[in-house]
Amino acid sequence: MAGASVYQGRDGVWRARVIFPADPATGRRARKVKAFPGARDADEARAMAEAYAAGASGASIQGALARYAEEVAEKGTAGRAPKANTAHDYLGYARRLGEVFPAVPACEVTPAMVSSVESRLLSRGLSATTVNGYHQFMSGAFSWMARQGWVRSNPAADAIHPSAGNPDASGKALDEEELRALTARLRADEPEAGEYGEWQCAMTALDLIACTGMRLGEALALRVRDFRPQVPDVYVCGTVCERGGVFRQPTAKRGEDRRLAVPSRIVPALRLMAAGKLPDDALLSPDGAIMRPAIVRQALRAACLEAGVRRITPHALRHTHATLALQRGFTIADVRARLGHADVKTTLGIYGHTTAARDRGIAESFGG
Repeated sequence: MAGASVYQGRDGVWRARVIFPADPATGRRARKVKAFPGARDADEARAMAEAYAAGASGASIQGALARYAEEVAEKGTAGRAPKANTAHDYLGYARRLGEVFPAVPACEVTPAMVSSVESRLLSRGLSATTVNGYHQFMSGAFSWMARQGWVRSNPAADAIHPSAGNPDASGKALDEEELRALTARLRADEPEAGEYGEWQCAMTALDLIACTGMRLGEALALRVRDFRPQVPDVYVCGTVCERGGVFRQPTAKRGEDRRLAVPSRIVPALRLMAAGKLPDDALLSPDGAIMRPAIVRQALRAACLEAGVRRITPHALRHTHATLALQRGFTIADVRARLGHADVKTTLGIYGHTTAARDRGIAESFGG
């Protein structure tokens, strides 16, 4: 059980020095000074301190992870405002981790325990990349718990966790022939004149993703004001969330706003969709309201079937754009800029296989 001693500061506020049980990994005891502005005397401050100490030292890992996820959902992370997608993901992480963690106090979690939990997640069929996301969540959660005085150190920092490694997007991307077949099918339903509906907008959205590499949420978040037909290009500065409805967030993923050139052939369809709308209306929509991502995914499934290509996701079209751009001779820096990756290391980590193949081709060209 944690102990606590109370004292009154010069400002009149009662505080407690809380000493927690020894950390099982390091053997050290955590100490924290906690203020209790509502305490009116020493007895009341002591009662508050003892309740705080008992709750903190006895907090289960399941409860602590849930509390951290709720904190992120309410206040965000690293000084940034909370995002709906992040909040939803973190609450999901906390719930699933609660199912695989043993029922122990947070202060008793060890690096070996964290590694065991991640191995169990892998055994459930999750990819190393996904499990690495869980690891990052746990690392942030334990750092937060340390600031609360609940744990002495961060066990996730010393855990041996799965490396995301190189996911190798080649298995997801279409080749040149498959892309030609699919885009021909997409363009067959793109609007040319007159009225158009959600299905035509969905086909145009997919064509736009294939030729720009933007994310599905980024494409559906495009507003009329973001499209410049005379250039032509689009300004990517938002994304779409589906959490209790469909709405637009004003910043793109990782805050990487960017302008993307679009091919001239898609401009007539985009002009038609922009006509008669207000500047802040959704561009890829028949009525200016944000289109649901599920409609676009459904359209892609139908297009793949009719084009005779394997079934893929909208994100695989993004992989296709990047992979083929590299194969066509564009640099990794060019691709990074179009994809909106915050760091070129991210681009290299996903598409390094493509540059490695080109490197092998150069070597073999000098073999004779």
